[in-house]
Amino acid sequence: MRNKILLLTMLLITAFSFITTGQTPHTIAIDGVNDFNILNEEIAGTSGSKWYSTWDANKIYFGIDATDVNSNSGQKWVLLYIDTDPQLNPTSGNGTSTGINYNTQQPGLPFNADFHFRWKADGTYSNIQKWNGSAWIDAVASFGSGNDCEIFKNGSYLLIFLRKNKYIKSSS
Repeated sequence: MRNKILLLTMLLITAFSFITTGQTPHTIAIDGVNDFNILNEEIAGTSGSKWYSTWDANKIYFGIDATDVNSNSGQKWVLLYIDTDPQLNPTSGNGTSTGINYNTQQPGLPFNADFHFRWKADGTYSNIQKWNGSAWIDAVASFGSGNDCEIFKNGSYLLIFLRKNKYIKSSS
């Protein structure tokens, strides 16, 4: 009986620790501070980069912490592909598993993407593309405070949000 009570107490403490820490989904302040929950929302990327994502009722948030973000180079990009109608078989549904060609590199995606966000590390260009069924085309986007998409850079950290009602829906 004592072992069962001890086990139950440990389970309750564990459950309480999950409840009291930040969890997905939650709102992220657009202020350049990394408010993502590192334990639940961080994904290791290439070249030591760290990627983050979460959402709230109106927005989906993406963050990246990488030296290339702070390079201020016109040759470095942050690229993000989004599947808005995920399926059990990730290469079914709307979208395409073929990314956009950049110079000599064209990614093969492990899922069908409907939208593609891109940002140049020198800050001179940002764009959202959508898959129209046969090609990647410009999606109408309003960047900046209070608009469809907002980007905030602080050193090697980049924060992006997209309005769910504009981009997180089927592309058809």
